[in-house]
Amino acid sequence: VVTIDGVEKRLKEVLEYYIEPAEQEHSVKEQLAEITPKSIDPISIKVIDPASGSGHILVEAYDLLKLIYQSQGHRERDIPKLILENNIFGLDIDDRAEQLTGFALIMKARQDDRRIFERGIHLNICAFQNSDDLDLDQLWQALNLNSAWQAGSHIDMFGHTQADLGAEATDSRYALIQELVVKFKDAKAFGSLISVDHSHETTLFDLKNVLKDLVINGDSLQKASAEKFLPIVEQAWILSQRYDAVIANPPYMGGGGMNANLKAFAKKYFPDSKSDLFAMFMEHSFNLLKPNGFNAQVNMQSWMFLSSYEKLREKLLESKTIMTMAHLGARAFGQISGEVVQTTTFVIQNNYI
Repeated sequence: VVTIDGVEKRLKEVLEYYIEPAEQEHSVKEQLAEITPKSIDPISIKVIDPASGSGHILVEAYDLLKLIYQSQGHRERDIPKLILENNIFGLDIDDRAEQLTGFALIMKARQDDRRIFERGIHLNICAFQNSDDLDLDQLWQALNLNSAWQAGSHIDMFGHTQADLGAEATDSRYALIQELVVKFKDAKAFGSLISVDHSHETTLFDLKNVLKDLVINGDSLQKASAEKFLPIVEQAWILSQRYDAVIANPPYMGGGGMNANLKAFAKKYFPDSKSDLFAMFMEHSFNLLKPNGFNAQVNMQSWMFLSSYEKLREKLLESKTIMTMAHLGARAFGQISGEVVQTTTFVIQNNYI
């Protein structure tokens, strides 16, 4: 129950597009009961738009999350900060998109909390940054995370301090930093299609907090290096998490629009969806989900029909469950650049029932 304008209503009654679950066979009901939690702490819900653009999807997510918090009895003044810091995540390759998404969310939150600017909120919204100008050993030495280089480094014949050559064995963060420097060299091109292992989530979260502290309290070398490396760690941390819902209108780009690097990346990591960016985002979004999470997107309809997506369709039908789908066809977005975009929108659960 949630209170709207002084009137108590059931949550689903205030959701304009709420769809009642269809009647199911007994065996399906049993499977659904097994994976449906009896209760959910709103703070634990994680939603991501991996191509956030102007942030309109996350603004809609904010409204729904606000209703969920209200239905759980949270104080009104606490809800905006809780949503922005715990529930909503966004990524994009465009720096301006990060600014637009952040601005939209903060303005939305300010409608509910006029003191939101005083709360010291750090949004979980990132624009991807390349790591191609980072030198691993110089970065490791400058950050001085374990103080080892001061005590155990050595001087070469020209008087230059060399990095601790045993760092890989003594500090697991060295190997992780090395992986991030390599992985994000072309982050502006590949964006959210880059995979980060879920097992790194805790280490990345801790490293993120260490770097934030160094930005404020580190020496001159640490501050400069931490400021440079922190965005890489933040984007990796967001990609390492697993979400309850991935919601997106992903970018559309066929093979003809891809440069050589993106084509090679698509062929290597997305053989079943390489024909278009939207299909790659569609497939990869399942990797960002918890086992029973939901992949909700509006994208082009071609994956439903073309032979180039046959393996993708088979994979979806064999390992996922289509919960709802609206095949919109032409003109759902009106005319874009003189062409009619044929679209479909869907919610697919990340399991098979």
